[in-house]
Amino acid sequence: MPDEVTPKEKRGRVIDHAKRLYSIVVGLAVAEACKRLFPFDSWNSTTFVLFCTFLVTIIPIFQGFDRSLDAKYYELPLGETSKSRMLYLWDDMMLLITSIFFFGMAQSIEINSIPAPATFYFIMSLMLFFDCVVLVIDRFKTHIPARLDHYRTWIAINFCVICFYASSAVPNPHPDGPATGLEWFVLIAAIARSAIDYAVSVGFMFPHTEDTKPA
Repeated sequence: MPDEVTPKEKRGRVIDHAKRLYSIVVGLAVAEACKRLFPFDSWNSTTFVLFCTFLVTIIPIFQGFDRSLDAKYYELPLGETSKSRMLYLWDDMMLLITSIFFFGMAQSIEINSIPAPATFYFIMSLMLFFDCVVLVIDRFKTHIPARLDHYRTWIAINFCVICFYASSAVPNPHPDGPATGLEWFVLIAAIARSAIDYAVSVGFMFPHTEDTKPA
């Protein structure tokens, strides 16, 4: 007689479906970014700086969204209600839209083989602003707000690193030549944002085994 599948295992399978779609689109975005960087037939440091900014920005956001599904629907499920299903579908849609922003960022690293920092920063700023809106809504709609206190830090650092205003000072398309100081500054800011992200939410991003045990 086969072992019975537990409700938690069933929930895990449902969550995995959303994660697969999210991961596929993000993976395509990373592939698009790599296509802009390789091969090094026409090296441009601006392309490299935008590529690095892209990577250090999306990695913690990707992991944070991924972990939030587990925290809200796998570790502490809402329950089998129509409201819980609607909230889960909402989160799925927000994940997909965010991954589409990632894809847009990747494609705007270079447009027609010419670095396009203004477009890249504009899409990046839209993504960060969208992420802030989602985090605010999520903080109030979730049934486990105490476990999402780090959302406030995520919202704050996203607003601090939004690059819309910086983009107005960067020409698009970028002329041939090395990356500008402003572009390096945005990369440093993106690295700082990700470092703060992990420092504040390390327990959420990398949960310990004992954290998942029932009280």
